[in-house]
Amino acid sequence: MSKCDVSIQLANTAPRSARDVVAGEVVVVVDQDVRANHVEVELGWFTHGKGNRVDRAVEKVSLGGGAWSAGRELRFPFRFSIPDDGPVTSRGTLINLDWQVKARVDLPWAIDPKATEDFVVVAGPHSQPLLEQPSGVTGAPPSKAAVGCITAFLAPFVLSGAGVLAIGVHEPSPLPIVPGLMLLVIPGIFLFKVWKAVFAHMAVGNISLSLTPAQAAAGDEVVFAIELPRRIGPRVRGVTATLEGSESAVSGSGTARTTHTETFCEVDVVVTKKVGAAGAGFEGRVRLPGNARATLRVTDNTVLWQVKVNADIDGLPDPSWAREIVVTPSLATAPTARSSASSSPSSSPSSSSSPSSSTPSLTSSRREPGPGNVGRCPICDDVELASPLGHSEQPCTMCGGTFLGTSGVDHFVLAPLGFGPGDLRELIQVTATTSPLCCSSCGVRMKRLPIKGVTVDLCDACGSGWLDAGERERLVEGR
Repeated sequence: MSKCDVSIQLANTAPRSARDVVAGEVVVVVDQDVRANHVEVELGWFTHGKGNRVDRAVEKVSLGGGAWSAGRELRFPFRFSIPDDGPVTSRGTLINLDWQVKARVDLPWAIDPKATEDFVVVAGPHSQPLLEQPSGVTGAPPSKAAVGCITAFLAPFVLSGAGVLAIGVHEPSPLPIVPGLMLLVIPGIFLFKVWKAVFAHMAVGNISLSLTPAQAAAGDEVVFAIELPRRIGPRVRGVTATLEGSESAVSGSGTARTTHTETFCEVDVVVTKKVGAAGAGFEGRVRLPGNARATLRVTDNTVLWQVKVNADIDGLPDPSWAREIVVTPSLATAPTARSSASSSPSSSPSSSSSPSSSTPSLTSSRREPGPGNVGRCPICDDVELASPLGHSEQPCTMCGGTFLGTSGVDHFVLAPLGFGPGDLRELIQVTATTSPLCCSSCGVRMKRLPIKGVTVDLCDACGSGWLDAGERERLVEGR
């Protein structure tokens, strides 16, 4: 049993934005006489979902310690400020992002009691996108050094395959033909694609692809211009362009690293020839969706917007280019789960919208405990889950999360930890922290418990639970 209990009380639970204050108190209830070194309080955010978890501490303070006697209740006030590049709370298919305040009592020679409290951050007038990592979108073919390395690595396989194939043709047994074909064809196809891209860009020459503005907010119009060399002009049969929004999440490490990608927005853009252009000039206009998620570039987790351009040139492989649009957090958007493209006079969706591309939002009313939460997704506003819930497992078709009935909690949470169905309440009381979400089965506020790198929301009242998008798959992979 811990020598003291810790909880966090925020001054208010309203959504906050950049430069807003996060204030409250850390409440310590002393169960046994104890000496504490200090109380550490931290403001930060974290990603969770399909990719590796990223945990960023924005600000950290150490508050008073000392000798505490049993039965005392101590309160330690804290005050933080959210930075301009603090990312907004969001939900996606692969990447979710949340803010929280952490508290820890540093006890010598004892387990440190901890507590966390989540809150929502929305876009404000000072909000900026978080760009910790380089874009990776250059729009250029592979460099000469990269092409040389790839060719040097794959050429021996191609030559070996040709040699094995030649031996197989002259041998009475056809067995060498199969490995010969594999060594020849698979590396050969990859080399062909690399050199095709290089040849296309070498044949076309220097091109110019510019975006105005290069940084925009949801709902803004972006103008792009393409300039090809004059000598190419008569051979250009057409130019196509696409606005693409995507998530990229990396899971695992070392040789087990896996990259997961999801395109949540794809809009075909009308491209027209520029009047009076010196060379082969084209231009287009596209309006970002009104609920576009802000650009996010952190370790192993990326939300990216880009314009992709492809030119159809007579007698040449079709070259392609890409440029990134940095999307800033928008005042007009709440934290979103998925973005869907909206049509405008200068753009049209490449595919019709579907339930999976709708955009639910996080609302403070849905986070308040009560019977209004029963049967509804704890993430999305006004989205009903299939009923009756009971012991079943029900997905939300909008945010991709999954409601777990009691059998699902037993299977995904308790069994991997070696616990039985009757151990849930004790497990929550010992290790869980307060969740901002409310139970879809009984409506009360849930508790948050880390399981093998996945944060699970559990209800100690009815025994059900909730997994955000991608977390169910990560639990299955970790079993």
